[in-house]
Amino acid sequence: SDNMAAESNQLLLKIRDDDTLNGREKLQAIFKKSIQRPLQEKFFTFAPNLHKNPKLLSSILQDTVENVAPNYILPIIRQGIEDGSIQTEYPEALSELIVLTANVWINPMVFDDDEKTSYQKFMVFDQMLRGLGLDLLDQEMIDRMGELTALYQKNR
Repeated sequence: SDNMAAESNQLLLKIRDDDTLNGREKLQAIFKKSIQRPLQEKFFTFAPNLHKNPKLLSSILQDTVENVAPNYILPIIRQGIEDGSIQTEYPEALSELIVLTANVWINPMVFDDDEKTSYQKFMVFDQMLRGLGLDLLDQEMIDRMGELTALYQKNR
């Protein structure tokens, strides 16, 4: 899983520092790339049941709040505020909300969600983001989340 974290950070770094995208586009790229990468299939197939593994869950929470949000998502949101693609007065809180929701609440491994529940959460996540002026998710991502959830459920 350290391998996965390292690979994930590389991905985040590459997108964060991409000069061709605005802030909103970078957030979208992060969602797209993180659920599309092949490593995810492996992870969801041999998925640890996170609510039976509090240590792992705790380390995911910690990494999300202490590393991913401040070092990757926050700078992107700040850029989005500057370039006009993201509107918020609370960049720190927004960066944590987005990444905690994505990594924990809509992660089927945390609450052992089935496909239907997972789909509903993804839809609400989409509504929440749109309410914040961020239309980031598309049908392709929604379908992909469904595939990953199915993989997890099949192999647990």
